[in-house]
This record gives sequence, C-alpha cells and structure tokens, in this order.
Amino acid sequence: MNEKHPKSTSGEYVFKRDQDGELQLVADFEGFYRDTTDPWGQSGTDARLKLYYQHSRATLVDMISRHPAHTNILEIGCGLGYVTRQLADALPGVAVSGMDISATAAQHARRKFPGLDFFQGDIAAAEPPSNDQHDVVILNQLLWYVLVRMENVFSNCYKMVSDGGLLVISTGFLNQQEYGRDIVDGFDGLLDYCLHKQSTNWKILDARYDDSGKFLHSDGIVILRKI
Repeated sequence: MNEKHPKSTSGEYVFKRDQDGELQLVADFEGFYRDTTDPWGQSGTDARLKLYYQHSRATLVDMISRHPAHTNILEIGCGLGYVTRQLADALPGVAVSGMDISATAAQHARRKFPGLDFFQGDIAAAEPPSNDQHDVVILNQLLWYVLVRMENVFSNCYKMVSDGGLLVISTGFLNQQEYGRDIVDGFDGLLDYCLHKQSTNWKILDARYDDSGKFLHSDGIVILRKI
C-alpha cells in the first residue's frame, strides 16, 4: 500500500512530457488522491495557491449569487469538498452536492463534510454519470483535464441541467498554455468555443476574467444558460 504524503503538486499523475517534450495527459486522478494528502493544495493551506483559491472561490460564489432562483447545485470536480462546503455555507436553503472522478476523493469529502452528498462520476464519459437534474452544474478547475472529450462533457451537462438552468465553468489559466490550445486557447478561446460550438444548447449569460497578475494563476469564469 502506498503511504500518503503531504505533497500537493500533481507531478506526473496528471500530465507528463513525452520524448519530444510535449505535454500529454495522464489523468491518474485516483492515484493522485490515494497517494497525496491534499492534492493541488485545495485545503487552502498551500502558500503558493492560497490567495488564488480565495479569489477564485469568492468569485464563483459571487457570480452564482448574481443569478439566483436555484434550489440545487452540483459541483463537478469537487475533490475533497472544500468548495462544495463553501457554496453550501454561502447559499443557505440551496442543496449543494459534489461529484469527482476519483472515488477516493469522494470518500474523503464525505468524511470531511458528512452533512453533504458526494459521489464518484466521470462527466466526460459516453453517458451522464447521474440521471438527476440540477439547477446549476459547476465544472470547477477541471477544464484542462477534459478538453479531449469536451463534446461528451457538454452533452452530459445538458442532460444534467434542468430547463433554463446554468452551467458554470470556473478554472485557472496559465500565462503560457502548453496543452490543448487547438481546442481552447486561453479565456478568449473558452468563450469562442462556447459561442461557436455550443450555441445551439447554451447561451453565455455572464463571464469574468482576472489576469491582473495578483495571483498564481489568472482566473476565468463563464456562466451559460441552457436553452
């Protein structure tokens, strides 16, 4: 059995370079959560990421609060459940649940926050991981891990969002993006993808981008309404 360690960086669990130096997706999220105490420092105690997480999560709560009239929210990519908990605290009366591709992550989240519902599921699978519908579905900090299956992701989200409901994409952006630029190139590329490849099912309702340089990553959020 692997012994857990506190190191939060993804190493080669998520991406690795091939012999030509190009980044390739590994996507061993289950291994990462099994072997690591706090992947990506999501608890907010990692000094490198703390301020970025505070900013990004506050922006997420604020943007969702600007578009009320929802009774249930699903956070996809919930990890250890910290953002799910923050959303539940900030939005009293709203049922908030979390889903992650890693069964270990969902298990740890249930232990940390027993009052909330967490389950395992792959939003990029061929079929939706759940038959339940939600007023708001959030893709939180996972855009770069699902790029090659974006059509599946949007199709599944469409089936999991209630009529007139919202799809929220919140993610960090590197100053020099090395992976997936042919699909989504930066924040403008995300907007372009939504406008030109998903306009039949989704309408952009709101968007915000912070590239002030104050944080470790630039931060982008897009809110789409199901049509």
